[in-house]
Amino acid sequence: MQALIDLLPWALAGDAREKQLYVLTLGVLTAGTLLCVAALRAAVLDVLAVGVACAGAAAWLLCNAPAEGRTLLVVVPGNGVTVADLAVLPVAVLATGLAWRRARQG
Repeated sequence: MQALIDLLPWALAGDAREKQLYVLTLGVLTAGTLLCVAALRAAVLDVLAVGVACAGAAAWLLCNAPAEGRTLLVVVPGNGVTVADLAVLPVAVLATGLAWRRARQG
């Protein structure tokens, strides 16, 4: 896991556990995004893709503390939307589109 952390092009703050969770959740988020892109062409993958994407997005929002960046919008004091949270937007759009397509097909 440390080798993956060393490959990141930016420095991460936090202890070793936080860094490992960061890399793991980034991997799941990336896998979910790629599965969603693949599911656009192969509809048989849509349930799996949306499941992995949602799991990756939830995990990312909870575990991206080592590289959150600046706060863009304060929701409650001490917590808000950060630059790192924006990484969820592409997968959220893709997963929503796949879910919508599936619901329309019945």
